[in-house]
Amino acid sequence: MVDYCYEKYIGKYNYTQKSRFNDLLNYCELTNGEIISGEYVNRDSRFVVRCAIGHVWNASFKSLVTEQHWCPVCGNSLRMSLNNPGCRDEVKRKIKDTWNKKYGGHPIFDKIISDKQIKKVNRIFILKHWFSQEEILCKGTWEKQVVEWLNRNKIDYNFHPQCFYVNENSRYTPDLYLPDRDLWVEIKGYFRKDAEEKWNWFHKEYPNSELWDKKKLKEMGIL
Repeated sequence: MVDYCYEKYIGKYNYTQKSRFNDLLNYCELTNGEIISGEYVNRDSRFVVRCAIGHVWNASFKSLVTEQHWCPVCGNSLRMSLNNPGCRDEVKRKIKDTWNKKYGGHPIFDKIISDKQIKKVNRIFILKHWFSQEEILCKGTWEKQVVEWLNRNKIDYNFHPQCFYVNENSRYTPDLYLPDRDLWVEIKGYFRKDAEEKWNWFHKEYPNSELWDKKKLKEMGIL
């Protein structure tokens, strides 16, 4: 889904930079969040981050990893839970109750809220579906290039079509559905462990799904 440019940058990191960058990825995995964009140079480097609820904000490496700050909207209770594992379940329960009262479920299921959050990202590409003229919000260059390819070739598609529950606390949204081929598509460069587990689950449940990684996109002439 989110195509964070891990492959693009990790090759030019020195040992220390690579180690600190992995610290950042591990921290985000701990909080069930994700990096959307940004490049590590030093501890003042800034990244666009999304928390488990869907809030998006801009933060420095220092504030995230060194000072262990997290989502400014979720508040201190969630930040403190990172250093107090015993209260994490209680925090998650309270957050889930808030979702149900405010949104009738996870806020990412509300398209208006989801689109507003996506538009806060620095590197966002806004395209239109070639037939329906629906606004398509691409969160990375690979998504953008795939959508442009689909538009050029007049291939029907649904973008971020449906959210699936992996389990009670985890969800997965494929990037594309191609109705003419009855095919679900995941566009991905680098997989975090949790994201890879979700994809493996989905591919097993829906064999009519394909991973469009760098190799596949090159074979298709998209990259």
